[in-house]
Amino acid sequence: MSIRRPGSVAAAVAAGALTAVVLAGCAAAFTPRATVLPTASASSSSSASASASASASSGATTKTSPTPAAAQDCDGQATTVSGDGTTVTVTGSCPSLTISGTDMTVDLGDADVEVLSVGGDRDTVVAAGLTSLAIAGQDNALTADSIGSLTLNGDRNEVSAAGAIGAVAVSGNDNDVTGATLGAVSDSGQRNSVTTG
Repeated sequence: MSIRRPGSVAAAVAAGALTAVVLAGCAAAFTPRATVLPTASASSSSSASASASASASSGATTKTSPTPAAAQDCDGQATTVSGDGTTVTVTGSCPSLTISGTDMTVDLGDADVEVLSVGGDRDTVVAAGLTSLAIAGQDNALTADSIGSLTLNGDRNEVSAAGAIGAVAVSGNDNDVTGATLGAVSDSGQRNSVTTG
């Protein structure tokens, strides 16, 4: 024999209805969350502001954005040029010059460069005579009057000289080297073209 209390049936029905309502909220349609990232100009502005603030507090001068076309005089010193998408004209006597930028155009036509090192990618370089050239970057194009020696460790580079290229050592892949005359050639890479022309 069971004894029923008058409110127990109503309480059970109310508890079941409450459970159904709570579980119905969990089964609502899923709406993806949209994440909005700051634009490049907004993050650059905040980085530039932070950099300017840091420079102001330390007393140092910081150039926050390169000019579209810049001039650099080596003035007999070892020099490095770098940037992203900039055009640079180098002048003067350069015992050593390093290019470490990306998508740069570098004019060395009026510079006396002995040792040139290119470590950047997708740079275009025009030079007079070079005593020594070393390229470790990728997808660069270099044109010179003459090159004393060439060391090519990068991939997919194009090097051409209107005159002679002395000793050539290639260990990268898919490079194209052309000179009026060539010295001794060592090619330990793959799919390289080293020709006279």
